[in-house]
Amino acid sequence: MTTFQKFYQNVRVCDAQTVRQEVEKMVSSVTFLNWQRGKFEPAAQYWGNINRIADSLGYEKPYKV
Repeated sequence: MTTFQKFYQNVRVCDAQTVRQEVEKMVSSVTFLNWQRGKFEPAAQYWGNINRIADSLGYEKPYKV
């Protein structure tokens, strides 16, 4: 398992906006920024959706569900 911050740092520039938009469908932009900056980690209820987003863009799933 990796942190959301590390996952997002390793996202290609061309995919960053897509990841952000998909995550912000689940949570607010403030929450996304807190996750991106490493202040908080996503609750387990979001792991499956984050994994789905990562997988759909060809990235390794960051969370073990």
